[in-house]
Amino acid sequence: MTKSIVLCFALSALSATALAAGCSDDNNSGTPSGKGESCTRTADCKGGLVCIDGTCSTAGTSRSDAGMSTSSGGGSGTAGSTGTGGSTGTTTSNLGAEGESCTRHADCQTGLSCVLQACRSSTSTGTDMDGGTTKPLPTLGQRGESCQSVRDCAEGLSCFPRAGSSGGICDLKDYGLKPTGKTCTGECTDAKDCCELPPNVVIDDPVNSVFTSVTSCVEIVALLGGDAKVCDTTPSAANDAACFYYKTYCDCAATTWACTDNACVYGAKCSKDGNVFNGCPTRTRTGIGTGAGVCDIKAMKCQAGASGCTADADCETEAIFDDPAHTCAKDECTCNAGKCYRMCNEDLDCPAHYLCDSKTSVCTAQAACTTDTQCARTLADVRGACMGGKCVLPCTSDHDCSPSGASLGGGAFNAQVCGSDGVCVALGCASDDECQTAGNVKQFCVDTKTAPAGAVRSAITD
Repeated sequence: MTKSIVLCFALSALSATALAAGCSDDNNSGTPSGKGESCTRTADCKGGLVCIDGTCSTAGTSRSDAGMSTSSGGGSGTAGSTGTGGSTGTTTSNLGAEGESCTRHADCQTGLSCVLQACRSSTSTGTDMDGGTTKPLPTLGQRGESCQSVRDCAEGLSCFPRAGSSGGICDLKDYGLKPTGKTCTGECTDAKDCCELPPNVVIDDPVNSVFTSVTSCVEIVALLGGDAKVCDTTPSAANDAACFYYKTYCDCAATTWACTDNACVYGAKCSKDGNVFNGCPTRTRTGIGTGAGVCDIKAMKCQAGASGCTADADCETEAIFDDPAHTCAKDECTCNAGKCYRMCNEDLDCPAHYLCDSKTSVCTAQAACTTDTQCARTLADVRGACMGGKCVLPCTSDHDCSPSGASLGGGAFNAQVCGSDGVCVALGCASDDECQTAGNVKQFCVDTKTAPAGAVRSAITD
């Protein structure tokens, strides 16, 4: 009997059908297991023995690790039949009592469930329509119960392998959750949303060699001696940085910020670089960097926006759009969509995953993948597939994309479900209340942005 049970578990990895046909009736053929031999349920053991923790044991054996004990009576009996139990007169059954081993719900006595390969009590009962008689539990496993095949699980559930353990577990196949198509990436829905201090602001007073951390506009006014009017004209050196932060994030003019594609874009005129009065801010209200904080003196605009070029010749001496710490030498840059980029001549001039476009002389993003093999490596999953130049995980159910919950031992739900196109997608957010950054800064739930085709970069070498 012991050998037949071990063989059944080995075969179950190869064929669920073979398991159902060759293992489910194991208690009706061959020799039942004796005391100390392997079992998966009480029906596998000889009369007078019960299956506890996968081993045939004497009826009444204590199960101390679970804090319970079980007893089927002390008399003789045959597996699959009933018998009189010694002096107590109780009967033995081929179905598992509480604490005895099982592989599915049907292995346990009425009123018990098969959880983690052990029969356990449950209060899940119902009443008859004619007067409140308690109904027995269903014979099929509920969510979280052990199983050997999908046939062991209740409607709407399937049998999934249990990681690091034999057998399976009944779980939801589909979760009933629909992707929203939105993400928590919005800094703003209106320009006024951008007029807000970013986190961790430190104001420098070079005259008195003092650095002050502030968290509110009230604290900035206090640094200004209680009178913010000193910022209406060119401030003193001691108040320069404080006035910059006050005018940039506290007392913003209508044109100081713009909300473009739910992102804060600085639009005020500048004459200096960096976080100084009439300078260029290096961060938005959420702490996201705006670039190098470099001012285009000629255009009086911070380099986060377009330089306004219309021809390659316009870029000479202008800051490079995606490398504003450097300016364009003669014939070094090209004008693309109103921005100056360092030209490329071949693919080796470009950053990784970019190719040189011979028509525009700018580096253009290449597809993320061309083969399924690339995606299997990138996603660390052999199911990875390359679709439309992107690596995706194909799916037929939500369970293919994410475990349903850590309580079942399969890992926490990672907020991915199976989309209508048969690939795993992020569930997304449904409201602004779900959104915040790591620094606890509020963001907005907005429509998912699609990266523009042919996103460009400057050459990094020549």
